[in-house]
Amino acid sequence: MKRKDALAFVAAGLVVGRPLAGSATAEKSSSNTIAIGKPFPGLTVVARDGTEYPVPATDGRPTLITMFASWCPPCRIEMPKIAGDWKRLNDRLFIIGFDLFEPDEKAAAYIQLIGIPFPVATLATTDADFFGNLGIPHAILISKDGIVRDMWAGIDEASDRDPLFGRLIKVGIN
Repeated sequence: MKRKDALAFVAAGLVVGRPLAGSATAEKSSSNTIAIGKPFPGLTVVARDGTEYPVPATDGRPTLITMFASWCPPCRIEMPKIAGDWKRLNDRLFIIGFDLFEPDEKAAAYIQLIGIPFPVATLATTDADFFGNLGIPHAILISKDGIVRDMWAGIDEASDRDPLFGRLIKVGIN
């Protein structure tokens, strides 16, 4: 496992890595299987700004995990919409992003370009299977009691519709 200094992942209560600035590592384990209707394996993420965040949120809000990359055309369509959702729903929904598979400099430039207002960590290619078979954009919606209520990958590029449209009801947000 590569050791870096800015992010830490704590999965299933165990410290599993302290990676370099802008990337994250996670322990690979069959007990970390993520599935709708099952509890999300708790972890703590240290975002790019150094702030620690429990995932799922522990403050009574549901959690949205969104995974993206600057080189992903559908992500470039979806991320401004998710950023808008954060501005509208921040008091009712915790959102955390994972930039996937790219160097810190690219991730930082993309986050600034899009104006992503929520915390973001970077997930290394070697650690992506903690989240299962990823297509991007990829999202996981977790209820305030820690249960995975929805997961999806990709977007309807022909639609202007918000990616969360019709999904938030699953976690009690109208």
